Amino acid sequence: MDHVHNANCSCKEYAGVENATDLYTSIDLQGIMCLNEEQESSGKNVFRSEEDKFNDNDKFVSSDDPDPELIFIIPFLSIVKLKSINIIARNSDTGPTNLKVYINQENVDFSILETKPEEEFQIDENLDGNSYQSVRQTKFQNVSKLILHISAENKQKISINYIGLKGENTKMKRQIVEAIYEVKPMAAENDPEKTI
Repeated sequence: MDHVHNANCSCKEYAGVENATDLYTSIDLQGIMCLNEEQESSGKNVFRSEEDKFNDNDKFVSSDDPDPELIFIIPFLSIVKLKSINIIARNSDTGPTNLKVYINQENVDFSILETKPEEEFQIDENLDGNSYQSVRQTKFQNVSKLILHISAENKQKISINYIGLKGENTKMKRQIVEAIYEVKPMAAENDPEKTI
């Protein structure tokens, strides 16, 4: 069985997150989507700056009964290097217990759960907001879209008050490159002594 990481994990590839910055300003807030949310567009409310993580405690997202799971699709304004994730649930009765993390996937729905995540964590209760899930940095160097599957075992519903992301903004924009490739080069075109 694969090792499942948690807040107390001391694996070496998870070290070095102390220089991470709040990625709140790097998130495309209007582009955030949340699947299985009880109230439409409430998933966007849980993303705030780290300094505001305990403000607006009346803002939260809950899963639709009876499925205690949510999928967040979080696009970034530029490429980021993700280092850690902070999830706060102010009510321990509806707090999540599991987190699966995917990156750079298109057309996301619940079928994504059939694929292996980049990371998987067991989430401990985090009422004080000091428990960060550090990700394996080698897998999260080029993130343009983050997908979080958050769930709970033995619960009818989950509620989340805050999701914070830390890392580094590369300030590189994701864009389409226009290029022309030759499938079959013509010898005459590549002969330096011949001009066309």
